[in-house]
Amino acid sequence: MGVVFLSAEVASPEGKGKKLDLLIDSGTKYSLLPEEIWKSIGLEEQKKRIFNLADGTRMTFSVSRCKFKYGGMEQLSPVIMGGKGIPPVVGTVTLESMGLVLNPYTRELKKIRRTVLN
Repeated sequence: MGVVFLSAEVASPEGKGKKLDLLIDSGTKYSLLPEEIWKSIGLEEQKKRIFNLADGTRMTFSVSRCKFKYGGMEQLSPVIMGGKGIPPVVGTVTLESMGLVLNPYTRELKKIRRTVLN
């Protein structure tokens, strides 16, 4: 599978935003912003959480809420407040809260088809 990016705006809940390209990682639950981005839009820590990394390492990161704007949609989503120089990543919680899913074959974002169960 190739690398896929989402061109979107990230903003603090108060509205200060920045447009950027986020790496779409369908294996990552939470979105992640580098320090230079979350500081520039004014995000503040809401809590700390322990995360298990791909290599099994457990690390504690600060978590905030960030507004994601894409394709006429706007959604608040949890975001990990990362360190300096890391790439911004959009995870599945953010995508699904916006009603989007990554098609791994075409590498395109698609709207989730909703079904009603009785």
